[in-house]
Order: sequence, then structure tokens, then C-alpha cells
Amino acid sequence: MNTTSMEFVIAQEHTKHLPLVLSEFMGISQHMADALQVNPWDLGDVAAAMNRRLVMSEEEKASRHAALHSVVTTHTSHTWAAVLAKMLLSQINGQNTVHQTPYIPRDSLWWLYDNAGKCLFLFDYDGTLMAIIKMPSMAVPSPDALTALAKLTSDPNNIVYIVSGCDQVFLEEHLGHFPCLGMSAEHSGFICLPDSAVWMNFKVP
Repeated sequence: MNTTSMEFVIAQEHTKHLPLVLSEFMGISQHMADALQVNPWDLGDVAAAMNRRLVMSEEEKASRHAALHSVVTTHTSHTWAAVLAKMLLSQINGQNTVHQTPYIPRDSLWWLYDNAGKCLFLFDYDGTLMAIIKMPSMAVPSPDALTALAKLTSDPNNIVYIVSGCDQVFLEEHLGHFPCLGMSAEHSGFICLPDSAVWMNFKVP
């Protein structure tokens, strides 16, 4: 449960029992039916809830507070963890829990590739082209990966990008010799377009 919501309810125990205004998008909203639930993106909805909060009778305030207080005092963090664990365990070996990527026949792929005017390839580096290891600096591209990238980037009809959590220095060191390869570093925080040596910083607003 969101600790701020819990603290607010507890803090009202010996005060005016002000109603809790809660976003309907919060995961705990289904358990907090007595809160004034709002769409936080709808300013009119928020304003209406605040007004209702101000004009609400003392009896309704006390009733809502009692219900919410019961929820937050009986559902501790251990309770919520146990509920989540049970939900996860109930899904093990269940149907539709895993959606596998369907197999696409190689002949169909070749036909689509040969008949496409342009092809965009986005290759995830960490954990896909290369295994995730404890020392990211050691996750150097394999000879097979380099050969495949060389072939793909040599075709002017291909737009090829490497998407990685590694920094710019690492990508330039190991893949910078492919001039037509676009690179995305630090989880798309920095982008270098194909045929460019300039990194664009998307972390700065």
C-alpha cells in the first residue's frame, strides 16, 4: 500500500477525520472504496472531490475514516506482500501466462526483406546480442555479431541501430567502426544517428 495514503489515514485518527482523496490509478484503489477516488488528469474531477471533502457532514467523514482506518491497520506491508506472492503463485503453469513470439518461416522473412523498400533493424545489445554479465565492460561483441552488423549496414536500404544500456564510450570503442550504424546508449539517453559522430543528449530537457 502507498505509505503516504496510510500515513494520512493514521494521522486523521485524532483530528477532523478529513477524507482521503486518492488517484483511481493507484494499485490500492480497489481496497480503498471509502476514499474519494479521482482521475488526477481531470482537474474538474479533482476540484469536485476537494469541494465534496469540504462540505461533507461530520458523520460521513467519521464513517469513511473508520473504514479506511480498518484497512490500513489490518493490511500491513507483510499482508500485501503475501497477497502478491499468492497471486503470482496462482499463475504458475496457468494458461495464457506466457505469450511466445510466433515462429516466422525463414522463406517468408526473405521474401518480405527482398520486397521491402527500406528495413529498420533495432538490435538490443544487452542480454540479446550479448549475454548480461556482471562486468558490462567485458560484454564485447562476438565475431559473428560483428560480421552480421557489417553485412546489414553495408546495404543502403537498411537502417540499423544498436540499443544498449552501455555508455557512448563503450559503444564507440566496439562498434564505432561501422559508419552506417546508429547507436542508442544509456537506455536511449543518448542517440547517435547513422553516418554521424554526434551524440544527441535526450536526458537534458
